[in-house]
Amino acid sequence: MVPGAPVLVAGFGFSGKTVAMQSLLLAVAAGRPIWGNVMLGRPGPVVHVDLEQGRRLTCERYQRLARAMDVDLAELGDRVRVACMPDLRLTDSNAKTALLRLAASSAFLLIDSFRAAAPDVDENASDARRVLDLLGTVSDKTGCVVAVIHHARKPSREDTGGARMAIRGSGALYDACGSVLVLGGGQGEPVRIRHVKARSSGTTADPLHLQIEDVAGEDDPRWGLEVRAVGVPPVEEVRARVKLAQRSELDERVLAFVVSHPGANVRSVVANVEGRAEEKLQALERLKTSGSIVETVGASRSRIFHSVIQGGPDA
Repeated sequence: MVPGAPVLVAGFGFSGKTVAMQSLLLAVAAGRPIWGNVMLGRPGPVVHVDLEQGRRLTCERYQRLARAMDVDLAELGDRVRVACMPDLRLTDSNAKTALLRLAASSAFLLIDSFRAAAPDVDENASDARRVLDLLGTVSDKTGCVVAVIHHARKPSREDTGGARMAIRGSGALYDACGSVLVLGGGQGEPVRIRHVKARSSGTTADPLHLQIEDVAGEDDPRWGLEVRAVGVPPVEEVRARVKLAQRSELDERVLAFVVSHPGANVRSVVANVEGRAEEKLQALERLKTSGSIVETVGASRSRIFHSVIQGGPDA
């Protein structure tokens, strides 16, 4: 989910679309992992344009989600803004100005839903995408990620078009989006999320499942509401993988320098390779341990390095 063409979140009725996105918005605003277990790239203020649920249900859900996440809504303040049933449609002449104002100071803007936000648009016509194109322009100008909730068609045995055909309306809606998530699942089952389009990266994420459950309090069985990704690695493990990848990139830079500067000493490696000195020293040790480089003693008794590609000074 990145700025640019909007994110489309599709699913048929009661598939958990809105509650999943409300949980995501709270996580972005509070700087927490999304759905309890998915790494967050950029925290920041969020805006929820609610044209479906109404104030009572929307606000109650945010309160229950916040309790289960141990988030104080009062402390978040205007980092979570909700416009319930606003007098705004995406086809209005002032829509772009209003959206730019909403998105200008926000990290994430959610529109719920496409049908309610553009009631006069024929979603089966190819020019229905003009509404999504407008949202993409707003996102590009502000750097705010924009997501739109939309309805999916109920699957049938005759469907052969895959994910594109799962979204209700013209295929132009799919084409206009940068990322597309399709939600589904049976009654009482975890919600399955399929990432079916990723324009920015070209690689879709693996499917995941969301467990949506009431959290009981002392006197209230509906005290909290938890949305949790299940069957994915814990955030700590993912962070460790990211650090490992970063270390591997540093190793490659150090190795490349040694290859191009045979007999380089520690001081020259530290001075000429980008990164922190301590981490570069650690990279040298890892490269020695893996056998990628060899260490010898120079004329001034300094530590010098050769790569195994060069074979070392005695090869």
